[in-house]
Amino acid sequence: MLTRLELENFKCFEKVALEPGLITVSIGPNGSGKSSVFQALMLLKQSLGRGALVPAGRYVDLGEFGDLVHGHDKREAVAIRFVARRDVVVPPSMFDKPRLQGIINYGVALKEGNVWKVDASADLDGLQLSPGKHRMRRVNYELTTRTAIGHPFLIQLGAIEEDARRSQLESEAARHTRDTLPSLIEQVSGEYERTISGFHLVPAMRGLDKPTYMLGREEAGDFISGEGYDKQTEKLTSTFAYRREYLEDKIAAWFQRITGIRILVSIRPAHEVRIMAEAKGVRVNIVNEGFGSNQLVHLLGQLALAPEHSLICVEEPEIHLHPRAQAKLVQLLLEVAREESKQIWLSTHSEHVLLALLTAVAGGTLKPGDLAIYYFEKEKGASNASKLKVDDKGRVEGGLRGFFEAEVEQLDAYMKALFS
Repeated sequence: MLTRLELENFKCFEKVALEPGLITVSIGPNGSGKSSVFQALMLLKQSLGRGALVPAGRYVDLGEFGDLVHGHDKREAVAIRFVARRDVVVPPSMFDKPRLQGIINYGVALKEGNVWKVDASADLDGLQLSPGKHRMRRVNYELTTRTAIGHPFLIQLGAIEEDARRSQLESEAARHTRDTLPSLIEQVSGEYERTISGFHLVPAMRGLDKPTYMLGREEAGDFISGEGYDKQTEKLTSTFAYRREYLEDKIAAWFQRITGIRILVSIRPAHEVRIMAEAKGVRVNIVNEGFGSNQLVHLLGQLALAPEHSLICVEEPEIHLHPRAQAKLVQLLLEVAREESKQIWLSTHSEHVLLALLTAVAGGTLKPGDLAIYYFEKEKGASNASKLKVDDKGRVEGGLRGFFEAEVEQLDAYMKALFS
């Protein structure tokens, strides 16, 4: 679970620090940086294993590195840092428990697109890993950082110190440590990659615009694509075809809860895939069902396919949904977050989405500490985000800026026009 994210000199941000919860909500005016946060996460993901940031790649196309630097000064460094809670499977007999729990820290700074500096450390049940020289059970070792994004540690082992006074049992323990320590370091390093690989994005541009799509060669774990909208929908429909039995059962039930329809996958003889909507025994192609249901295909599909401990970022979950459907969608997202250990981050302009979450807090189905609401705003050319405090009654300290004020202003203008 991601617990902290920092961006420095990235796009509209000079510096921003965010502490996501189980459910995180970004609100604020257009152009205030909400989407930029999600883009930073996907940039890390599409740059995994590389010694340079990949601005245009598998998941997003954001131009060139200079387009990502705040103020477009290519000489300035861009930094992305995060902290995450993780469980690490450890080598047998090395520790008293099969898993170590704790946090991992990772930060990468880039100049002119290339990795300039890497900061990485871990604190797992008292086991602390960081670059430098260390000693464990009479085994000396050194950790160094790598420039490959998401692959932070290299280990160099020193010789086991000989000591004539040591017992044979102690010598065997030291040798066992020497044999298993590289595996432990590899497991810990893998948690950085697994954390970054677990970032998923459901963009605002989503849904199907054609009645049929050609079946692709393979299924995908992410539908978003840096190659454009057509590739995105091809990945979506092909994955639905390859994972038909699983997705039809799970997602059809979700659809019915939210919109009252069920969806089915139809594969035609010419390797064409169709997504169908069914209501009261009548089937139609999803493109003819309505915009709201169409927009949910991508969102619910990504939600179902993302593995446990993923972070699923959703831009404007409310698109084309009736307020009642928005509330039902929020209820579903809360259930999935709790029951499937998936972290969800929403950016929204909908007061209905926010009210549904605050109602869940007031009703006791969501803890105040599990909900993080950030208000984004832009001043003097730079964006910032402030965390809004929520109490156990679902009340937001200081109110929800930019939401109810607009409604009150509109109501006031309407009343004046009505009685003038």
